[in-house]
Amino acid sequence: MPPSLLSSLAASGFVVCWSSGFIGGRLAVEVALPPMALFAWRFALATLLVALWWRAWGTRSASRQGLFIEAGIGCLTMGGYLLGVMLAIQAGVGTAVTALITALQPLLATLLASLLLGPRSGGLRWLGMIIASVGVILCVAGDLGNADGAPLWAYGLPLLSVVSVTLGSILAARYPTAMAMDATLTAQLAAATGVFLIAALIEGHGRIALPALDSATLTAIGWLVFFSSLGATVSSSPACVASGST
Repeated sequence: MPPSLLSSLAASGFVVCWSSGFIGGRLAVEVALPPMALFAWRFALATLLVALWWRAWGTRSASRQGLFIEAGIGCLTMGGYLLGVMLAIQAGVGTAVTALITALQPLLATLLASLLLGPRSGGLRWLGMIIASVGVILCVAGDLGNADGAPLWAYGLPLLSVVSVTLGSILAARYPTAMAMDATLTAQLAAATGVFLIAALIEGHGRIALPALDSATLTAIGWLVFFSSLGATVSSSPACVASGST
Protein backbone atom coordinates (compact mmCIF):
# COMPACT_ATOMS: atom_id res chain seq x y z
CA MET A 1 0.00 0.00 0.00
CA PRO A 2 1.42 3.45 -0.92
CA PRO A 3 2.59 5.36 2.16
CA SER A 4 0.43 8.39 1.27
CA LEU A 5 -2.69 6.22 1.09
CA LEU A 6 -1.87 4.50 4.38
CA SER A 7 -1.39 7.89 6.03
CA SER A 8 -4.75 9.11 4.69
CA LEU A 9 -6.53 5.98 5.92
CA ALA A 10 -4.90 6.35 9.36
CA ALA A 11 -5.99 10.00 9.57
CA SER A 12 -9.56 9.12 8.55
CA GLY A 13 -9.64 6.26 11.04
CA PHE A 14 -8.41 8.56 13.79
CA VAL A 15 -11.22 11.07 13.14
CA VAL A 16 -13.86 8.31 13.15
CA CYS A 17 -12.52 6.53 16.24
CA TRP A 18 -11.86 9.70 18.22
CA SER A 19 -15.35 10.99 17.48
CA SER A 20 -16.81 7.63 18.50
CA GLY A 21 -16.32 8.66 22.12
CA PHE A 22 -19.51 10.72 21.88
CA ILE A 23 -21.41 7.60 20.79
CA GLY A 24 -19.80 5.64 23.61
CA GLY A 25 -20.88 8.32 26.05
CA ARG A 26 -24.44 8.08 24.76
CA LEU A 27 -24.38 4.28 25.16
CA ALA A 28 -22.98 4.69 28.69
CA VAL A 29 -26.06 6.69 29.68
CA GLU A 30 -28.18 3.55 29.21
CA VAL A 31 -26.02 1.57 31.63
CA ALA A 32 -26.84 1.29 35.33
CA LEU A 33 -23.12 1.10 36.21
CA PRO A 34 -21.78 4.30 37.86
CA PRO A 35 -19.71 6.37 35.37
CA MET A 36 -16.39 6.09 37.21
CA ALA A 37 -16.77 2.32 37.57
CA LEU A 38 -17.70 2.01 33.90
CA PHE A 39 -14.54 3.82 32.83
CA ALA A 40 -12.41 1.86 35.30
CA TRP A 41 -13.61 -1.44 33.79
CA ARG A 42 -13.24 -0.02 30.29
CA PHE A 43 -9.58 0.87 30.80
CA ALA A 44 -8.88 -2.35 32.73
CA LEU A 45 -10.16 -4.46 29.82
CA ALA A 46 -8.27 -2.37 27.28
CA THR A 47 -5.08 -2.73 29.33
CA LEU A 48 -5.52 -6.50 29.54
CA LEU A 49 -6.02 -6.87 25.79
CA VAL A 50 -2.98 -4.75 24.88
CA ALA A 51 -0.81 -6.40 27.53
CA LEU A 52 -1.69 -9.84 26.13
CA TRP A 53 -0.86 -8.62 22.64
CA TRP A 54 2.48 -7.25 23.86
CA ARG A 55 3.25 -10.48 25.69
CA ALA A 56 2.37 -12.72 22.74
CA TRP A 57 3.65 -10.75 19.76
CA GLY A 58 5.75 -7.87 21.13
CA THR A 59 9.24 -7.68 19.66
CA ARG A 60 10.91 -5.08 21.88
CA SER A 61 11.62 -4.94 25.57
CA ALA A 62 10.81 -1.82 27.56
CA SER A 63 12.86 -0.08 30.23
CA ARG A 64 11.43 0.77 33.62
CA GLN A 65 12.16 4.44 33.03
CA GLY A 66 10.31 4.36 29.70
CA LEU A 67 7.31 2.62 31.23
CA PHE A 68 7.26 5.14 34.08
CA ILE A 69 7.30 8.07 31.64
CA GLU A 70 4.54 6.55 29.50
CA ALA A 71 2.47 5.88 32.62
CA GLY A 72 2.78 9.56 33.53
CA ILE A 73 1.67 10.51 30.03
CA GLY A 74 -1.32 8.16 30.33
CA CYS A 75 -2.31 9.66 33.68
CA LEU A 76 -2.44 13.10 32.08
CA THR A 77 -3.70 12.51 28.54
CA MET A 78 -6.22 9.76 29.30
CA GLY A 79 -6.96 9.68 33.01
CA GLY A 80 -6.81 13.36 33.93
CA TYR A 81 -8.43 14.56 30.72
CA LEU A 82 -11.45 12.24 30.83
CA LEU A 83 -11.87 12.52 34.59
CA GLY A 84 -12.17 16.30 34.38
CA VAL A 85 -14.70 16.05 31.54
CA MET A 86 -16.85 13.52 33.40
CA LEU A 87 -16.79 15.48 36.65
CA ALA A 88 -17.79 18.64 34.79
CA ILE A 89 -20.79 16.95 33.19
CA GLN A 90 -21.80 15.43 36.53
CA ALA A 91 -21.59 18.92 38.08
CA GLY A 92 -24.09 20.21 35.53
CA VAL A 93 -21.93 21.69 32.76
CA GLY A 94 -23.58 21.02 29.42
CA THR A 95 -21.87 18.59 27.06
CA ALA A 96 -21.73 21.21 24.30
CA VAL A 97 -20.04 23.76 26.56
CA THR A 98 -17.68 21.09 27.88
CA ALA A 99 -16.70 20.14 24.33
CA LEU A 100 -16.19 23.81 23.47
CA ILE A 101 -13.89 24.39 26.43
CA THR A 102 -11.83 21.26 25.73
CA ALA A 103 -11.50 22.44 22.11
CA LEU A 104 -9.11 25.08 23.48
CA GLN A 105 -6.47 22.36 23.89
CA PRO A 106 -4.57 23.13 20.64
CA LEU A 107 -4.39 26.79 21.68
CA LEU A 108 -2.97 25.97 25.10
CA ALA A 109 -0.58 23.46 23.54
CA THR A 110 0.72 26.17 21.18
CA LEU A 111 1.16 28.59 24.07
CA LEU A 112 2.97 26.16 26.36
CA ALA A 113 5.07 24.75 23.53
CA SER A 114 6.28 28.25 22.67
CA LEU A 115 7.21 28.83 26.31
CA LEU A 116 8.72 25.43 27.14
CA LEU A 117 9.93 23.84 23.91
CA GLY A 118 11.29 26.80 21.98
CA PRO A 119 9.19 27.49 18.83
CA ARG A 120 7.63 30.94 18.94
CA SER A 121 4.15 31.76 17.70
CA GLY A 122 3.60 34.65 15.33
CA GLY A 123 1.29 37.58 15.87
CA LEU A 124 -1.54 36.13 13.79
CA ARG A 125 -1.54 32.94 15.88
CA TRP A 126 -1.73 34.95 19.09
CA LEU A 127 -4.60 36.96 17.64
CA GLY A 128 -6.42 33.76 16.71
CA MET A 129 -5.95 32.35 20.20
CA ILE A 130 -7.30 35.53 21.78
CA ILE A 131 -10.38 35.54 19.54
CA ALA A 132 -11.09 31.86 20.23
CA SER A 133 -10.67 32.34 23.97
CA VAL A 134 -13.02 35.32 24.00
CA GLY A 135 -15.59 33.24 22.12
CA VAL A 136 -15.44 30.47 24.71
CA ILE A 137 -15.71 33.00 27.55
CA LEU A 138 -18.84 34.49 25.99
CA CYS A 139 -20.43 31.04 25.61
CA VAL A 140 -19.63 30.14 29.23
CA ALA A 141 -21.03 33.48 30.39
CA GLY A 142 -24.24 32.80 28.48
CA ASP A 143 -24.49 29.33 30.00
CA LEU A 144 -23.98 30.76 33.47
CA GLY A 145 -26.98 33.00 32.91
CA ASN A 146 -29.33 30.02 32.66
CA ALA A 147 -31.42 29.23 35.69
CA ASP A 148 -30.28 25.59 35.70
CA GLY A 149 -26.64 26.37 34.90
CA ALA A 150 -23.75 24.76 36.75
CA PRO A 151 -21.84 26.63 39.49
CA LEU A 152 -18.93 28.75 38.30
CA TRP A 153 -16.25 26.42 39.70
CA ALA A 154 -17.57 23.53 37.60
CA TYR A 155 -16.49 25.27 34.39
CA GLY A 156 -12.92 25.04 35.59
CA LEU A 157 -13.03 21.23 35.42
CA PRO A 158 -12.94 20.91 31.61
CA LEU A 159 -10.27 23.61 31.63
CA LEU A 160 -8.23 21.41 33.96
CA SER A 161 -8.79 18.58 31.46
CA VAL A 162 -7.27 20.78 28.77
CA VAL A 163 -4.28 21.55 30.99
CA SER A 164 -3.85 17.85 31.81
CA VAL A 165 -3.82 16.59 28.21
CA THR A 166 -1.57 19.46 27.13
CA LEU A 167 0.99 18.73 29.85
CA GLY A 168 0.88 15.06 28.86
CA SER A 169 1.57 15.97 25.23
CA ILE A 170 4.49 18.20 26.23
CA LEU A 171 5.86 15.44 28.47
CA ALA A 172 5.73 13.04 25.52
CA ALA A 173 7.55 15.54 23.29
CA ARG A 174 10.16 16.40 25.89
CA TYR A 175 10.96 12.85 26.98
CA PRO A 176 10.42 10.51 24.01
CA THR A 177 10.82 6.87 25.00
CA ALA A 178 11.01 5.32 21.50
CA MET A 179 9.20 2.25 22.83
CA ALA A 180 7.00 0.04 20.67
CA MET A 181 3.34 1.00 20.52
CA ASP A 182 2.16 -2.11 22.40
CA ALA A 183 4.42 -1.35 25.37
CA THR A 184 3.58 2.35 25.29
CA LEU A 185 -0.16 1.72 25.15
CA THR A 186 -0.02 -0.87 27.93
CA ALA A 187 1.66 1.61 30.28
CA GLN A 188 -0.67 4.48 29.40
CA LEU A 189 -3.87 2.42 29.68
CA ALA A 190 -2.73 0.89 32.98
CA ALA A 191 -2.15 4.37 34.38
CA ALA A 192 -5.60 5.53 33.23
CA THR A 193 -7.07 2.42 34.85
CA GLY A 194 -5.46 3.44 38.14
CA VAL A 195 -6.89 6.96 37.90
CA PHE A 196 -10.45 5.74 37.37
CA LEU A 197 -10.10 2.91 39.87
CA ILE A 198 -9.35 5.47 42.57
CA ALA A 199 -12.21 7.66 41.36
CA ALA A 200 -14.60 4.67 41.33
CA LEU A 201 -13.60 3.66 44.86
CA ILE A 202 -14.20 7.21 46.09
CA GLU A 203 -17.54 7.36 44.28
CA GLY A 204 -18.54 3.95 45.65
CA HIS A 205 -17.33 4.65 49.21
CA GLY A 206 -14.58 2.06 49.06
CA ARG A 207 -16.32 -0.40 46.73
CA ILE A 208 -16.39 -0.66 42.96
CA ALA A 209 -19.53 -1.84 41.20
CA LEU A 210 -19.31 -4.90 38.96
CA PRO A 211 -20.58 -4.59 35.38
CA ALA A 212 -23.76 -6.47 34.55
CA LEU A 213 -23.52 -8.94 31.68
CA ASP A 214 -26.43 -7.43 29.76
CA SER A 215 -26.38 -6.21 26.17
CA ALA A 216 -26.40 -2.49 27.04
CA THR A 217 -23.41 -2.73 29.38
CA LEU A 218 -21.38 -5.00 27.09
CA THR A 219 -22.10 -2.79 24.08
CA ALA A 220 -21.05 0.37 25.91
CA ILE A 221 -17.83 -1.14 27.27
CA GLY A 222 -17.01 -2.84 23.97
CA TRP A 223 -17.53 0.37 22.01
CA LEU A 224 -15.37 2.41 24.40
CA VAL A 225 -12.62 -0.22 24.41
CA PHE A 226 -12.32 -1.06 20.72
CA PHE A 227 -13.17 2.27 19.11
CA SER A 228 -12.41 5.02 21.63
CA SER A 229 -9.42 3.43 23.43
CA LEU A 230 -7.70 1.13 20.94
CA GLY A 231 -8.87 2.43 17.56
CA ALA A 232 -8.14 6.10 18.24
CA THR A 233 -4.71 5.36 19.70
CA VAL A 234 -3.58 2.95 16.98
CA SER A 235 -4.72 5.21 14.14
CA SER A 236 -2.88 8.18 15.69
CA SER A 237 0.35 6.27 16.30
CA PRO A 238 3.60 7.81 14.99
CA ALA A 239 4.11 4.79 12.73
CA CYS A 240 0.90 5.49 10.85
CA VAL A 241 1.46 9.24 10.69
CA ALA A 242 5.08 8.96 9.66
CA SER A 243 4.30 6.52 6.86
CA GLY A 244 3.15 9.41 4.70
CA SER A 245 6.61 11.01 4.72
CA THR A 246 8.89 7.97 4.47
